Amino acid sequence: MLKISSFQFNSYAENTYCIYNEYNELIIVDPGCYQPNEYTTLIDFIDEKKMKPVQMILTHAHIDHIYGVNKLCLDFKIEPYMSALEVPVYEMAIWAGELFGTPVDKYEGNFHFIDETSVIKLRNDTLKILHTPGHSPGSLSFYDATQNWVISGDTLFLNSIGRTDFPLCNHNDLISAIQNKLYQLPDNTTVYSGHGHPTNIGYEKKMNPFVKAN
Repeated sequence: MLKISSFQFNSYAENTYCIYNEYNELIIVDPGCYQPNEYTTLIDFIDEKKMKPVQMILTHAHIDHIYGVNKLCLDFKIEPYMSALEVPVYEMAIWAGELFGTPVDKYEGNFHFIDETSVIKLRNDTLKILHTPGHSPGSLSFYDATQNWVISGDTLFLNSIGRTDFPLCNHNDLISAIQNKLYQLPDNTTVYSGHGHPTNIGYEKKMNPFVKAN
């Protein structure tokens, strides 16, 4: 059985997630740790629970979700997994970091590219991958059907949706992804978003002011 813990990092109040099993194996999702104390917070959590990071997965590659990629990958000898469609988004994030004075320590190692035909496995547990574009072209959501939760990145939030005014965004794609992918999950599915508090699919289908169920 998988457990999930979250941490709010950087000036964008981004949610970084740790997914781990009873064998203390850990998947790091969207490491947004920017300040040294944020990195220390994450490392202390890993050390206290005596966990071993075995994989890193990215919902997407906007700057606030990738600050910690390079350092964590080097320190734990792991490699990041993301959609191939996020490569130009990652490159723009590096540029944006320089532009806004919050530089990203660029990861120069190997990326593994995943899509809906891939699965994320942590020993006996499996996460299904949903392509949920719109906020970025290769945005992915990670769904645990056994425990009914999904990490949606910046696609769906409590009473809100992801922004589509950035380069490579597409508002129609976002609405379609929410209606045809996320809203097809069971109503009791907990949604862990890239920012803010958790919500659930049933609530958003009824109450989200931006996207109603079909």
